Amino acid sequence: MPQLATRHRTALRLQEAGEGPLDRRATWTELFFDLVFVVAIAQLADALHADVSVRGAAVFAGLFVPVWWTWTTYAYAADLFDDDEGAFGAVLVGAMLLVAGMAATIPHAFDGRTAGFVVAYGLLRADLVALYAWAQRTDARLRPLVGPHLVGFTAGGLIFVASLAVPGAARYAVWALAIAVDLITGVLVYVRRGDLPRHLSHMPERFGLFTLIVLGEAIIAVSVGTAQADWAVGSALTAALGFALAAALWRLYFARFDADVFNWALAGGPSERRRSFVFGYGHLPLLAAIAAVGVGVWVAIEEAVRGGPAAHAAPLLGVALAAALLALSAIQSAAPAGLPARVLAGRLAVAALAGALAAVGDGLDSLALMAILAIALVAQTAFEAALDPVGSRAGG
Repeated sequence: MPQLATRHRTALRLQEAGEGPLDRRATWTELFFDLVFVVAIAQLADALHADVSVRGAAVFAGLFVPVWWTWTTYAYAADLFDDDEGAFGAVLVGAMLLVAGMAATIPHAFDGRTAGFVVAYGLLRADLVALYAWAQRTDARLRPLVGPHLVGFTAGGLIFVASLAVPGAARYAVWALAIAVDLITGVLVYVRRGDLPRHLSHMPERFGLFTLIVLGEAIIAVSVGTAQADWAVGSALTAALGFALAAALWRLYFARFDADVFNWALAGGPSERRRSFVFGYGHLPLLAAIAAVGVGVWVAIEEAVRGGPAAHAAPLLGVALAAALLALSAIQSAAPAGLPARVLAGRLAVAALAGALAAVGDGLDSLALMAILAIALVAQTAFEAALDPVGSRAGG
């Protein structure tokens, strides 16, 4: 036993299915690791708030993707190598410093100076590649799983860094290619191979915790917007309706939360594994949209204070809320329990309403805009609760 304990602390080791407790939970190190992403998401939200335009939304999306993908790939590594007390825990803490550095470059990246962001991301990818190389060297059983990721992540990281040689907006196209290589790597590994070692996964919980972080940023946006207001009736009601939007999104996400999605997929065949990728990768548009909803509420409160129409809040909130509902529906449809047709129809109706307001709602005042969106989303939430009071698999 002492030898096994020593090896566990010096080599990355997969916690295989059938070992240890039936359930896994996020470790304290993982929770600590998530904290630094609060800063990154806040920086992204602040930058979008400062430039609520098509160009600002595009840059926000372009920067959000590598930030989210950085969190996802480290969360996945922690899901594989459950070693909170060993050297891997120190690797996560060290990566936090690099993530903090990447977050610090976001304001400059919004101004078009993306070199610092690229360097920070490149260092994080190099750190992750070294982690996979360590795993491949120390446990031969992991090679069918780790080897392809090592190749794919190395290629993706090199392509991302190579974007330094590409000027202007074309740099984002190179980033998209780099991230696509990474994304496809995981799909090819899990869908095409059936001989991979199966591990106990807690990735759904990790996605849920990150969703809470982004929802928290939306609540902060409401608080900041309210603090800057003069507490007039209109701005206060707009803020309250913004909080209702965030609360409804929280309820819709967690009422059908399924903690067993990845274990179900790992035990199943190619079809189940493909669905698990829809679940995991679907969190990218969902979380970006939720963050944008928070900024939209912030802008709506400011426009309510000024007393003018919701010229900027309507397109941002409408598009963001519609995207959030569509992404959430795709995620929950991919889970084992699926999504009832009546629930999906209701969500599509609310998404269509939000999309219409994005197109023609800029003449409304902010309070009216927020009232329409909040009432529609809260009504959908109440409808789903009445249809299925405890949710399909609420709480896992």
